[in-house]
Amino acid sequence: MSLGEIGAQELDYMRGLGWPIIESEHMVEPFTQKIKRTWQERLFSLPWRPWQRVRFVTIFVPDENVYVFDVNGRPSICCHPSIAAQLRERLKEIS
Repeated sequence: MSLGEIGAQELDYMRGLGWPIIESEHMVEPFTQKIKRTWQERLFSLPWRPWQRVRFVTIFVPDENVYVFDVNGRPSICCHPSIAAQLRERLKEIS
């Protein structure tokens, strides 16, 4: 197996961290934001609803939780890639 074929999970396990880190981009939390509509948007949009002053937009932010679960008899860590990068930096500071 070449270095290019080895994933980040196997590298973390081989480095001696003990627990593989599984990164998933789908670990996000929905966050609903209320945005005030402009007069132009209220008057010239279809369907015409000038009485609605706000609109709701849902954005997705990374889940800040780190989940630990058992995979094939060994513990694994599952988190968002940005949280995994922060976790790796902290682990490097410790060791």
